[in-house]
Amino acid sequence: MGSFAQEWLALVTRVKAANDRLMAELEGCWRDCAELLERQLRESERLASAIGEFGDLQAWRNARREAARTLLHEPHSRWEQARFLSRVVMAIELYERALDDAVAAMPEVIFATAAEAMAALDVGKPRRWRRWIAFLRRARRPWPVRVIIATEFQRQRLRRLNLEGRFALMLAEVVRSWKGPWDAIRATMDAVVAGRPAGDLGARLQHLRSYRRDLVERGRMLLSAWREQNERSLSHLAQRLANEAMWRRRPKQCDVSERVASSRTYWVSQMRAAEMELRLERQWEEAEDRAVQLFQKALASFALEHESLLAELEEARNWLAQRIAEGAPGDFPPLRAEITPAAYRLSALETELKTTLGVLPPAIEMWTTFSAAPRRPRMRRLRPREILAQSLHRRWTNVTKVFQELEAEHREIIQQMERAREVVRFGLEAAATEASIVQDALHNALSLLEYQRRQRSDKHVAASRHVMRVAASAFLEARMTLTQRRLGVIAYLAQQGLRQALFTVGRSSVAAFTRALRRTMDALQRLGLAFLIAIGWKPAPLASRVEVVTRAFLPEEFTSDLEAKALPALYRHLFRLEPVQDPRFLVGREQELALIAEARALWEGGRPVAILIVGQRGSGKTSLLNGAVRRSLAGLEVIRGEFRDRLLTELHMREFLARMVGANDAAQLEDVLSASRRVVILEELERTFLRQVGYYGAIRSLQRVIAATCSSTLWILTLNEVAFRFLNAAVNLGASFSHRLNISAASTEDLRHAILSRHNLSGLRLQFPQPPQPRTLTDRIKAFVHGPMDPETLFFETLARESAGVYRTALELWLGHIETIEAGVLYLKPIVSPDLSPVIEDLDLDDLFTLVAILQHGSLTPEEHALVFQRSLAASRAQLDELLAREIIEPDPGRPGFRVRPEAARVVREALYRRNLL
Repeated sequence: MGSFAQEWLALVTRVKAANDRLMAELEGCWRDCAELLERQLRESERLASAIGEFGDLQAWRNARREAARTLLHEPHSRWEQARFLSRVVMAIELYERALDDAVAAMPEVIFATAAEAMAALDVGKPRRWRRWIAFLRRARRPWPVRVIIATEFQRQRLRRLNLEGRFALMLAEVVRSWKGPWDAIRATMDAVVAGRPAGDLGARLQHLRSYRRDLVERGRMLLSAWREQNERSLSHLAQRLANEAMWRRRPKQCDVSERVASSRTYWVSQMRAAEMELRLERQWEEAEDRAVQLFQKALASFALEHESLLAELEEARNWLAQRIAEGAPGDFPPLRAEITPAAYRLSALETELKTTLGVLPPAIEMWTTFSAAPRRPRMRRLRPREILAQSLHRRWTNVTKVFQELEAEHREIIQQMERAREVVRFGLEAAATEASIVQDALHNALSLLEYQRRQRSDKHVAASRHVMRVAASAFLEARMTLTQRRLGVIAYLAQQGLRQALFTVGRSSVAAFTRALRRTMDALQRLGLAFLIAIGWKPAPLASRVEVVTRAFLPEEFTSDLEAKALPALYRHLFRLEPVQDPRFLVGREQELALIAEARALWEGGRPVAILIVGQRGSGKTSLLNGAVRRSLAGLEVIRGEFRDRLLTELHMREFLARMVGANDAAQLEDVLSASRRVVILEELERTFLRQVGYYGAIRSLQRVIAATCSSTLWILTLNEVAFRFLNAAVNLGASFSHRLNISAASTEDLRHAILSRHNLSGLRLQFPQPPQPRTLTDRIKAFVHGPMDPETLFFETLARESAGVYRTALELWLGHIETIEAGVLYLKPIVSPDLSPVIEDLDLDDLFTLVAILQHGSLTPEEHALVFQRSLAASRAQLDELLAREIIEPDPGRPGFRVRPEAARVVREALYRRNLL
């Protein structure tokens, strides 16, 4: 151990080196940010000089795509590659690690006098009283320098948090400013197309340049202050050591790690929120580009149809000219082109637009306040997909008008061709009386077609421009609405400026005043008419009752799109709706696994054993088998199979089993099964029969094979409970098995354990919704008697009740009720019991009998349905198509036929229970 002066010199050297490395990295990071900002501004000025009139949709789209690529996508990609925040955080962590290493290199205790410490620290000439104290403390005593230095560094670390937070805030401001040039160029191009005031683009870009220049300068000043503070840190440390050397007090340690960690977590969340704005802008631009592409596609189909009509018109004109010149025989060329109705095109376009808008999130939480110090952020919930869809819908009448005009033009061409045909036909019919009539008819028809050919209008060009204006107007309005809802009315007006604000507010006020005036006039007319009728001056109008009957659909809770939820990839993997493979997630099946192990022991003892597992779809039969293969049946030869196609005859069943166990001949099946000991697992047993006389051969054959070989082969079969009840009554299926496991509904605690065992591996915290306030007197009395209900307990009790204890349904409800994930916390929304009565009451007896048959057979094809109900194939197909349209059934994935949708299983069971069919 060296003297204090040597140790102090080594510490100063290390700290200065760490300070230099930190500031070099931070200044390099900020320099790179400034270069990216400057490069984007230069590109925006280049694009601004090239903005002009756009002739059609293609030119406008190309200009927008070029601007988006140059000003939005490429800068965002360069930002993601640079990873500035990660660089800053890593540099700070390396700096703090270097300080910790420097502290660790210091000895814990140094024996030195106060005078020696004062001389080594070089804190200036001490005052007289300090010299007297140093004289009095001239003895060498142990001095805990490491603790003193570590404590001082912790205090300095706390003081640096302000600088770190301000720098992180500036990086977030850089991210938020990325879309500024793109927004200016895009708004100008859209305004030019829509025929609206575009504003002064140059002034807007100059404002952006000034703002960014100020931002870059503020960053440099902040880094300069940071460097000065780091340089002063050693003098502060020396002063602290000098004070401690004089007074030799016991240093008070402070731990600021929790506050530092929370601050950095906030900065990361703030940066993600800023990047979310940029990501939303990219998604919005992609949605707009796809929408323009769809408009182009629709107009291109009109143009293609127009060209085909003109080609046929040219063919008819050539035929007429040849007939006049040469008198060649033949018929007038028939019409081959077909006009696609504008309504059909509009319907297809609307469907494609809905799909296209799927790139936008249905809802998103956006931060409205950013700060250097951690605090609870203010957020606004936006619905980008709905905003853009509504903006396009408000201008749909304009698109409809364009499409109808193009269709009318095409029909006009066909009408003229048909008119020419009629002229020629009449001339030929009248040729018997006067030969010159034919020539007149041919010349007139040719003249008619010539005139039509010369009437080629520029409607398609005009249509492209009109649709372009409609799309640009919709885009401008949608972005204005999104900005206003994100910022709020006051902030939006402040951002847009007085002129634009007055324009927007004035237009909205005029529209609102017009609507209010119309409603007032309508109300006065209705009151006046009612008064005249009441006094007998006018007769009462005949009541024409218009009744609109709509089909009942599944509630929204049963049709939520889980794929569209913005869930982390890890969470999706943990909660994937597949049979459990990981034994950790097999919950509540210990008793069933023990029974399978017990059956194995009996079978290994030479007893004939066969197991039948009965349970609802989604109750976990396959997951139980996966767990049994790994635990209860470990060490045995296991052959697993599944009935995918329906087997109806004994020959089909024996051939299937022979292929499964490797027998060359189906006649030798029993011999092969008896030759060695093995476990055979078969799933979907409900696909081995058809509920009709003469179609039970396959299931009866399987029963005989099981009875003949269950001493050497441990059979384990699964089927749903509805099929079992039927087969037990029809072929006494239960008597063929020594053990039957009825997979019961999972308890609330099992569902809670199954969900939380997955969730806990995600690392997210949970925030359950608060219980609803009691509304009725009965609810208030219950709340008073039972006391306050725990939100978690209430949520899982409701989940168990709504899922009926079925694991798959419970997982779907859990995922469907995730509201958002923010700052490492998963927020759930309350589960509300839907009203199933409209859907259930809409199902008649034919529907219910069909659903029972589908549950009994797993799935049914139209041909199988026709056999079961002894109906025609057309009637069966119509019955299934009706249930398919009601979203009750769906094509069975990987198997022929239709099955009950898992989302509709609860509705189906409720309907069948009400009619005593289950």
